[in-house]
Amino acid sequence: MKDNHSSDEHQQKVDVWEQMLSNYFYNKVLRPDTEKTYRKMVRLFLRYCGVCENALPLPDEVTHEHVLRWRRNELNIQKVRERTWNTKTRHMQSLYNYWIKKGLFHLKKTRSQKHKLNRVKNRKSLYTITTENDLSYSGTISATGKYAAT
Repeated sequence: MKDNHSSDEHQQKVDVWEQMLSNYFYNKVLRPDTEKTYRKMVRLFLRYCGVCENALPLPDEVTHEHVLRWRRNELNIQKVRERTWNTKTRHMQSLYNYWIKKGLFHLKKTRSQKHKLNRVKNRKSLYTITTENDLSYSGTISATGKYAAT
């Protein structure tokens, strides 16, 4: 019976994410392929949370730490390229910027969540989602492909 409740709770959280996405798509003019990509990015994040975090957060429960752990998993375990990671964060950041702008929820801001890094010559920038409504530098990829976290 506990598994049933857990499964119901999981589905309710997935439904909330789906409603938030639907709201975004309803108010934006996007190509079907673009909508599909947004759904995929959210699905990948939720899969990560379900498998690695063992908990599925609602959109307003996502913390900067969730994103940092997701980034670490993607780059170090899944071995995705930095370009792929940056694409994922741009899509997620667009969603969050819209949801916050429309007042669908508010995120608490703290000084400790601000992670910035100056560009280093001959290095590619790596982005992450912050709760400050912008993309900020949070590490670099060296010319050899090694990741340096901040």
